[in-house]
Amino acid sequence: MRDRLVHHYLGPHLEIVWEVVIHDLPPLKAVVVAMLKTRCQISEFDEKPRGVR
Repeated sequence: MRDRLVHHYLGPHLEIVWEVVIHDLPPLKAVVVAMLKTRCQISEFDEKPRGVR
């Protein structure tokens, strides 16, 4: 997808972009939100600052 958007200079096919927005982004968003929630829960109990061993 990135290749087509970046290197095909005649413009992206808006239908393809819309399909990605409607069908592919919602599941990706759900996964990212779940990952962030998990990370936040873990970091609440982490007393060491990041980068400190």
